[in-house]
Amino acid sequence: MSAAGWWRRQGPWLLGAAVLAAGAVVGPHFDRHREFRIHRADAARTVPAGAWGRYAGAGWRLRGITVQDRAMLPRDLRLPDNARVLLAELEIRPDQTATGESNTSRCSLLLRDDRGRGWRFAPETLVTYSRRAGFALDCTRPHDRPIGQPYVVRLPFLLPDDVPPSDLRLELQLFPLPPEATEPPGAYLDMALPGGR
Repeated sequence: MSAAGWWRRQGPWLLGAAVLAAGAVVGPHFDRHREFRIHRADAARTVPAGAWGRYAGAGWRLRGITVQDRAMLPRDLRLPDNARVLLAELEIRPDQTATGESNTSRCSLLLRDDRGRGWRFAPETLVTYSRRAGFALDCTRPHDRPIGQPYVVRLPFLLPDDVPPSDLRLELQLFPLPPEATEPPGAYLDMALPGGR
């Protein structure tokens, strides 16, 4: 029996096995993503402007968004002409437990406008600049702050300059949610900006 003949006869079985193996690996990811989209509207907890929102072992409050003056940004950033840097100032009050402290570092933030467009914080373009300027790259407590005390982080975003800050809302999620969290799947905070809509 030739090798080519063996592959021809076994080809359909091997192809089927490869498809099943790929489905076993990728399927759970898509199930989780689909579950998140289905429950997304129900999972939002709206937080009024300037108010505290309780989520996954911590209190969260959006203090504001500021637009960085482009003239003050380093020239080596090489930002597109139609882009600008926005800083979200977030105050965090973790529970006075090790769990509350460790959960905050899992924060995933998204600025969303009223047209449904979204931008993640600390894109690759801003990582070096953020480190140089002393801005946070996640929601972890600064080393000089005592455990259990509220602290403030300033997180950078890169947005097109045609997006008015007043049209923005901040979506905050811990991803993945810690096992001990009581929030439903896909739960997140939808935080209004002071002076926004």
